[in-house]
Amino acid sequence: MGDEEYYLGFDVGTSGIKTALIDSCGKIIAMSSKNYPSYTRKNGWHEQNPKDWWGALIETTRIVLSKSKVYPTKVNGISIGTQGLGVIPITSNGQELTPCMTWLDKRAEKQAEKIFRERGLKVSAKDPVSKILWLKENRPEIFKSTYKFVDCSGYLIMKLTGRYAWPEESAITYGYDPEKGKWKFVDYGLFPETLPEIVNANAKVAELSQNASEILGLPKEIPVFAGGSDVTVAYVGSGAIKPGSVHIYLGSSSWVCLVTKERLKSKKFHLFYSRPFGYWLNIGESESACLSLEWFRKIIFENSLKNISKQYAIITKMASKVTVGSDNLLFIPWMQGERAPISDDFARGLLFGLKLNHTKGHIFRSVMEGVAYNCRWIFEELLELYKIRKVKVIRAVGGGFLNELWCKIFADVFGLEIQVVGNPQFTGATGAALIAALGQGSYKQIEDLHLLIPASYLKRPTNKNKRIYDHLFKVFRELYWERINKIYKKLASFET
Repeated sequence: MGDEEYYLGFDVGTSGIKTALIDSCGKIIAMSSKNYPSYTRKNGWHEQNPKDWWGALIETTRIVLSKSKVYPTKVNGISIGTQGLGVIPITSNGQELTPCMTWLDKRAEKQAEKIFRERGLKVSAKDPVSKILWLKENRPEIFKSTYKFVDCSGYLIMKLTGRYAWPEESAITYGYDPEKGKWKFVDYGLFPETLPEIVNANAKVAELSQNASEILGLPKEIPVFAGGSDVTVAYVGSGAIKPGSVHIYLGSSSWVCLVTKERLKSKKFHLFYSRPFGYWLNIGESESACLSLEWFRKIIFENSLKNISKQYAIITKMASKVTVGSDNLLFIPWMQGERAPISDDFARGLLFGLKLNHTKGHIFRSVMEGVAYNCRWIFEELLELYKIRKVKVIRAVGGGFLNELWCKIFADVFGLEIQVVGNPQFTGATGAALIAALGQGSYKQIEDLHLLIPASYLKRPTNKNKRIYDHLFKVFRELYWERINKIYKKLASFET
């Protein structure tokens, strides 16, 4: 293999892990993925077993090394991207006290309301502070026994290196203000000493621990770099690096990310943000994208057909035969509450405009269109905040963009060229590996990665389709108004 350098990246998402080994030019040499389960023991709960993440990371690493034929000694660095907003209480010897309360867990609705009453801070039931306050009030023995609270990133960095550390954006979701250097929620139990050390995304955390080295089949001296959230690694892997660049992610959830030189602020619009490499990533995140499609697929097929890929091919073919706009059928994808473009834990999904002539194909296409409308709403809010009128192209990442019909719908709904990167479902793993390459010095600065990853295909808008979608998008935006929030709350009061 000569003197080529190789880097290993992990993308630990909601449905599973994706692992990629790349060369220093960003080319994937080998890749592997593995799914793991989620658990919903009670209404509003959503948990995962952190051991499942670690087991999947071990298994996919071994597969990738075997496939690649690259000697383990040629791997120059490791980095990781993970799902955010999870909460795992850990003992001093690294044992988790409870399963992870994931970003989809909303059991802490009362605690979120309490924080708003007491501090005037609008937080979600899904935010870590709400979940930790829930533990404090409902599981005080767990709260008192906790040595560290970690998210998915902090947990896996600990498993890889033995050190408690996480990237700055993980700390931000736990209430760290990077501009003031202070923690906002100390009075709710988030003390700095109970949280991991903050490390820059491309900073070396440590070398692999002896235990991790032996389990993974990699040399102990391989450096582990902090990496970041799934958003950060997707940002790097998308190639849309410079200010003014935009990428859209389409996976279990979806988001729109606008890169700026300064942090955007909004009182009406829920924004995540981070600044892993000096630029600000301003993110509007929506809870249910591919999850909405998965919901419909399961309803249609139940157990009649085992091959999931074939199921999607069948219903996508149905949707492709339906007229643009699904004959005025609108789908609202707020299946699990929503963060953006509206922030409402109680919001729910909606099929609006159903008629007797609507078919499975109409409904499936309307689901794809509804997710695209939702992303366009987020996109327009971001542009308004940044006071820019025009973005020429959007980079597209995430497994949802393997569906070319969906990509075309996005192009028509946005009225912009959508560029899909190669292996879009492995963008996060590629981005994580590139962060390791950046940290190890293969690249001098983050700008060197701008458009390093080529587009594998693109879709351009059709004027006729855009006119139809422009009209329906206006109607879509009108389907959330002030009073409906109270209706959603009434509905939620009957959920068990």
